[in-house]
Amino acid sequence: MKDSKIKVIGIGSGGQDAVNYLYLNNKCKNIDFVVINADERILKEAKTSDKYLLSGENYSNENESTGCGGNPQIGKQNAIIHINQILKLIQNSDIVFLISCFGGGCGTGATPVIAEKLKIAGIKTVAIITKPFKWEGQKRTIQAENGIEILQQFVDKTIVIENQTLCKSIPEDTTTKSAFNYVNQKIAEMFYLEIFKIL
Repeated sequence: MKDSKIKVIGIGSGGQDAVNYLYLNNKCKNIDFVVINADERILKEAKTSDKYLLSGENYSNENESTGCGGNPQIGKQNAIIHINQILKLIQNSDIVFLISCFGGGCGTGATPVIAEKLKIAGIKTVAIITKPFKWEGQKRTIQAENGIEILQQFVDKTIVIENQTLCKSIPEDTTTKSAFNYVNQKIAEMFYLEIFKIL
């Protein structure tokens, strides 16, 4: 499996943050990183050279795509509209990692759409997903749980990271930014555990 072509895709703003972290701290060769986001302003901050705007119907006064408004149905519809272009980014891959922080709109809605197409194409797919912190609200938790249930039908393996469980390892005075950075570190840890199994 050493010659396997591995593609890592961060979907949504949380997925983008996680893949930015992986990209900047990459320990392996021959891994391609891509981020897909519906929020054009956040996408501009992506560290990877490969990025794709999952634009829909919501635009700012500056004519920039403003994302999915936390609605997974909008994320799903945007992914369906752009799926052929997304698949071009993934073509010739042997293994695809889908990384997303579930609970919002883009990642929760778009990730299962992409995973379904990868399954049809016969591409091995591993999903690394986070569930929201408790303070992010019940709505995001329910959306995440529903999204994971849909996603699991289409991937070979799902790794779910419970952000709330990670709180036990995070000091009480930790800032929100530091808490999410800790989540990114945990995602990277899970990712490399899987990579080393493959390689």
